[in-house]
Amino acid sequence: MNRPTQSSSLSPQSFSEGDWVLVYPQNAIGKIIEKMCLWGNTSFRVWLPSTDSIIRVDASALSPAQSSVLSTHHLIYLAAAARVADALTQDVLLAPIESSVIPLPHQIRALSRAI
Repeated sequence: MNRPTQSSSLSPQSFSEGDWVLVYPQNAIGKIIEKMCLWGNTSFRVWLPSTDSIIRVDASALSPAQSSVLSTHHLIYLAAAARVADALTQDVLLAPIESSVIPLPHQIRALSRAI
């Protein structure tokens, strides 16, 4: 995946402790816990909650994490997909998710193949 270039308004100096950022070497979201400037180079200590580890990265490997990364439609899709996946793990699968209509066997097979 190509790393997006940072604009001049998102310089490394704009990051501060407590900011959430996207770390490119790991492709993960992290929280800045310390900012270090040494011999003109800015680096950060970043906590990655997905692996519960702390790493040191150069400022060029960071970009701001935005809360609006996912659109409303994508969130609705994810919620519906999670409900279907949960229904598949149980033995009771209802045709429309809120109704009590039991689907036919070929419909269950088609849904299982689709997921």
